[in-house]
Parts: sequence; structure tokens; C-alpha cells
Amino acid sequence: MPMFTVIPPESCLLSIKSLHLSSVQFWGDEYVATLLKRCAALEDMVISRTRYDNLKLYSINVPTLKSLTINNSREKRTDDDKENHGFWINTPVLQTLNIKDTVSNFLMLEFTPEIPHRRGSVFPCLEHLELYMYMFCGWVNLLASILNESPRLQSLKLMSNHSAQYNDPMNFWDEPAVVPECLLTHLEIFEWRQYENTVQHRKVAACSATCLKMATLSARSRNRDDRMVMKLKKLKRISKTCRLVFE
Repeated sequence: MPMFTVIPPESCLLSIKSLHLSSVQFWGDEYVATLLKRCAALEDMVISRTRYDNLKLYSINVPTLKSLTINNSREKRTDDDKENHGFWINTPVLQTLNIKDTVSNFLMLEFTPEIPHRRGSVFPCLEHLELYMYMFCGWVNLLASILNESPRLQSLKLMSNHSAQYNDPMNFWDEPAVVPECLLTHLEIFEWRQYENTVQHRKVAACSATCLKMATLSARSRNRDDRMVMKLKKLKRISKTCRLVFE
């Protein structure tokens, strides 16, 4: 596969609103930052990483980006555990975030406004989040962080993987001392695919939302365990109008 060594001039990228990077090899990590900096009108971005991808860290610093999809399914390499590899994201007007990542061990969410950093300022416009949760140790902390920093989140979709390290202390969910603003004012749709009846999954599912309209939970096995359904029905739900669906 040819190496991406020359960044097109800014005049060729100024009007681009949609960009899809699939299995791209760059001369260095900094080339991605330079490329995106020249896309001054970029609103939609899709990153598909495979075994042909040679980057360690993707720096996504796009002040105009509204939709970001990350699909990282490349094979794990022998040196992956020795250094950070993943994504650094600074997208203050992002509305839709979709992450499916089975390899990365690093994901930094950041926002650098003129005013001091405050709760809810990383994704102040985020409305839709889809997260495939077998990414790296500590996915629970990642989810909690995004919820805290996304006050306008309306739709949350999760997908599990049976290989995730549920016994790892970094994957233990602790009910937040302060309920995220999105759970109190905006979240209406909650969907969890391949739900497993573990203690940690039940704790996450019990994190209720006052304005939740529908919660859909689908088990991994087609032979649904009735005991699992009973346990889910006993979960505390703040929203009295929420429709709970089991699949």
C-alpha cells in the first residue's frame, strides 16, 4: 500500500465537508493533524483502521466536526502493549459519536475553550453516542466521562463483548456522586446490545434517567434467562413513563 507523504494544499481542502480515511498509511502521526487542519469546513468524518494502518495516535482536532465514526478492527501487534495507541479527540461541536474499537488502549477527550474548563464542556452539543465496549481496560470510566461531559445527550447505544475483562478493577462501575446532567434533562433512548447479566452490567443499566422514554436490552443468548429479566425489572428507574423492552 502506498505511503501518504504529501498533504494536498489548503486550497483543495477548504470546502470538504465529509472525509473517510480507510486503511491509510501516513509518513507520520503529525500528517493527520496537518491534513485535518486544512479541512476548515469538515463536518463528517469516518476513520476505518485495519492491519494496513501504520499510525499510533490519531489526533482529531476539528472545531467544525459534527459527526465522528471510528472503526478500529486492525489486528493487535506485538508492540501494542508497550506504548499508547488510539485517539486524541478535540471536537467541541460534535453531535454524533460512534466508536467501535477492539484494539486501542488510549482515548483522550479534550476541549480547550477560551474560558476555564468546566463540567459538560468537552461535548456540549453531543446528542447521539454509540459505544462498542471492548476497547481497553477502563471502558466504564470512559462511559462515565462522556456522560459527565455531554449535557445534551439524547440517545445512548452500548454493545458488549464477552471477552471484556469484567474482573478488572478499572471496569467496576461506581454510581456517580453527582448525576450527569444529560440523565436529568435530555436522555430519552437507551439501547444495550449483547447485554450480559453480570453485576457490573446491572449497575450500569441501573443508572437511570428522569426523561427516559425507551430502554431496550438484548441478551447475548437467544434463550433468554427469565431470572435475568426479573432482575432487570427490579432495577430502580426514575422515569415512570419509560418503556422497558427485552429482546
